[in-house]
Amino acid sequence: MSVLEEVQGLEVFGEPLPNLIYERLRIDILEGVLRPGQLLRQEELSKRFDVSRVPLREAMTRLVADGLIVLRPRRGYAVSSLRRSEILEIFELRAVVEEHAGMLAARARTRDDIQRVEQYL
Repeated sequence: MSVLEEVQGLEVFGEPLPNLIYERLRIDILEGVLRPGQLLRQEELSKRFDVSRVPLREAMTRLVADGLIVLRPRRGYAVSSLRRSEILEIFELRAVVEEHAGMLAARARTRDDIQRVEQYL
Protein backbone atom coordinates (compact mmCIF):
# COMPACT_ATOMS: atom_id res chain seq x y z
CA MET A 1 0.00 0.00 0.00
CA SER A 2 1.42 3.41 -0.89
CA VAL A 3 1.72 6.29 1.54
CA LEU A 4 -1.05 8.12 -0.30
CA GLU A 5 -3.42 5.24 0.37
CA GLU A 6 -2.28 5.09 4.00
CA VAL A 7 -3.13 8.73 4.74
CA GLN A 8 -6.82 8.43 3.97
CA GLY A 9 -8.73 11.43 5.23
CA LEU A 10 -5.71 13.74 5.22
CA GLU A 11 -5.17 16.59 2.79
CA VAL A 12 -2.34 15.33 0.57
CA PHE A 13 -2.22 17.76 -2.35
CA GLY A 14 1.24 19.30 -2.49
CA GLU A 15 2.19 17.90 0.92
CA PRO A 16 5.79 16.66 1.26
CA LEU A 17 6.12 12.90 1.75
CA PRO A 18 7.75 13.10 5.22
CA ASN A 19 4.79 15.19 6.43
CA LEU A 20 2.30 12.59 5.21
CA ILE A 21 4.19 9.78 6.93
CA TYR A 22 4.52 11.87 10.10
CA GLU A 23 0.76 12.55 10.19
CA ARG A 24 -0.17 8.91 9.62
CA LEU A 25 2.21 7.65 12.33
CA ARG A 26 1.13 10.42 14.70
CA ILE A 27 -2.52 9.47 14.28
CA ASP A 28 -1.70 5.78 14.74
CA ILE A 29 0.14 6.55 17.99
CA LEU A 30 -2.55 8.84 19.39
CA GLU A 31 -5.33 6.40 18.50
CA GLY A 32 -3.46 3.47 20.04
CA VAL A 33 -2.90 1.57 16.78
CA LEU A 34 0.81 1.76 17.61
CA ARG A 35 1.04 0.83 21.29
CA PRO A 36 3.38 2.26 23.95
CA GLY A 37 6.72 0.46 23.87
CA GLN A 38 6.10 -1.01 20.42
CA LEU A 39 9.23 -1.12 18.28
CA LEU A 40 9.01 0.72 14.97
CA ARG A 41 11.15 -1.10 12.46
CA GLN A 42 12.22 1.05 9.55
CA GLU A 43 12.20 -1.89 7.14
CA GLU A 44 8.56 -2.69 7.94
CA LEU A 45 7.45 0.94 7.81
CA SER A 46 9.27 1.47 4.50
CA LYS A 47 7.31 -1.44 3.04
CA ARG A 48 4.03 -0.29 4.61
CA PHE A 49 4.29 3.19 3.10
CA ASP A 50 6.15 2.06 -0.03
CA VAL A 51 8.88 4.67 0.52
CA SER A 52 12.62 4.78 1.05
CA ARG A 53 14.05 5.26 4.52
CA VAL A 54 14.96 8.93 3.93
CA PRO A 55 11.43 10.42 4.24
CA LEU A 56 10.68 7.86 6.94
CA ARG A 57 13.65 8.98 9.05
CA GLU A 58 12.62 12.61 8.59
CA ALA A 59 9.11 11.84 9.86
CA MET A 60 10.47 9.83 12.77
CA THR A 61 12.83 12.65 13.75
CA ARG A 62 9.78 14.92 14.08
CA LEU A 63 7.97 12.30 16.16
CA VAL A 64 11.00 12.11 18.49
CA ALA A 65 10.94 15.91 18.82
CA ASP A 66 7.23 15.71 19.67
CA GLY A 67 7.95 13.11 22.35
CA LEU A 68 5.77 10.49 20.68
CA ILE A 69 8.61 8.06 19.96
CA VAL A 70 12.08 7.50 21.38
CA LEU A 71 15.30 6.41 19.73
CA ARG A 72 16.88 3.56 21.67
CA PRO A 73 20.58 3.05 20.95
CA ARG A 74 21.21 -0.12 18.91
CA ARG A 75 17.49 -1.02 19.12
CA GLY A 76 15.83 1.57 16.91
CA TYR A 77 12.69 3.59 17.47
CA ALA A 78 9.86 2.73 19.84
CA VAL A 79 6.56 4.37 20.73
CA SER A 80 6.92 6.42 23.91
CA SER A 81 5.29 5.05 27.00
CA LEU A 82 3.68 8.35 27.89
CA ARG A 83 0.18 8.62 29.25
CA ARG A 84 -2.37 10.40 27.08
CA SER A 85 -2.37 13.36 29.49
CA GLU A 86 1.42 13.73 29.07
CA ILE A 87 1.11 13.67 25.30
CA LEU A 88 -1.58 16.35 25.40
CA GLU A 89 0.61 18.47 27.69
CA ILE A 90 3.48 18.22 25.20
CA PHE A 91 1.23 19.43 22.38
CA GLU A 92 -0.17 22.26 24.51
CA LEU A 93 3.34 23.45 25.32
CA ARG A 94 4.32 23.16 21.68
CA ALA A 95 1.28 25.26 20.69
CA VAL A 96 2.41 28.02 23.06
CA VAL A 97 5.93 28.01 21.61
CA GLU A 98 4.64 27.97 18.01
CA GLU A 99 2.20 30.79 18.73
CA HIS A 100 5.05 32.90 20.10
CA ALA A 101 7.23 32.04 17.08
CA GLY A 102 4.36 33.05 14.78
CA MET A 103 4.03 36.39 16.57
CA LEU A 104 7.75 37.06 16.18
CA ALA A 105 7.63 36.11 12.51
CA ALA A 106 4.63 38.38 11.94
CA ARG A 107 6.46 41.31 13.53
CA ALA A 108 9.53 40.71 11.35
CA ARG A 109 7.62 40.25 8.08
CA THR A 110 8.42 42.36 5.06
CA ARG A 111 6.32 43.46 2.09
CA ASP A 112 8.06 40.79 0.04
CA ASP A 113 6.97 38.14 2.57
CA ILE A 114 3.37 39.31 2.32
CA GLN A 115 3.44 39.27 -1.49
CA ARG A 116 4.83 35.72 -1.52
CA VAL A 117 2.06 34.53 0.80
CA GLU A 118 -0.58 36.25 -1.30
CA GLN A 119 0.65 34.33 -4.34
CA TYR A 120 -0.50 31.12 -2.65
CA LEU A 121 -3.97 32.41 -1.80
